Amino acid sequence: MKKVSISTYSINGLKKVLNLDRATLTKAMTGVPADRTTGHGGEWLISTAVRALGMRSGSGRRVVGSTPFEALGVVEATAKLKSIQAERERLKLSISRGETIKTELACKAVEKVLMNVRTRIMEIPVKTAPRLKVLKTEQEIKSKLESAVLEALNDVSKFDANRIFGELAGSCGEVKPNASEYEGSDETDGK
Repeated sequence: MKKVSISTYSINGLKKVLNLDRATLTKAMTGVPADRTTGHGGEWLISTAVRALGMRSGSGRRVVGSTPFEALGVVEATAKLKSIQAERERLKLSISRGETIKTELACKAVEKVLMNVRTRIMEIPVKTAPRLKVLKTEQEIKSKLESAVLEALNDVSKFDANRIFGELAGSCGEVKPNASEYEGSDETDGK
């Protein structure tokens, strides 16, 4: 069975998702029990925040707008939510196809390739010096050095991204780039 997680948001998170100012959200959410408590305070479901925005304040006036739909701009909020969900699905698909990887994994792969290049370049004098001392002419020495450099470059050019990413993913405890790590969901997932 697919694990479904429901996204909750802090006041700052709600501010971004609902495109409302912090003061309005703080006022609306005051006294509303958090759907999830973290070390930094409460977090709420979007539906909880929408309901809170439609509630009347202690003075009998609505906190924002005359209805929760006017307060939130439900059309804009729905469009934004659908856009976020579509982007999440594109990301999951991209990950499952192996088209997207974690930045940390890419950085480690680049580091590994650069270390390989450095190692091969540093090997050139060690491998070539004994051969050079028996050569007589400058042209022979130049030819041997060019050959050693080309050999090193050829070795480095055999970069196999899939092998390196596979090795790195395995060393990080992953089998492969995993789309499930990026799965998050909100209240509408699974319906």
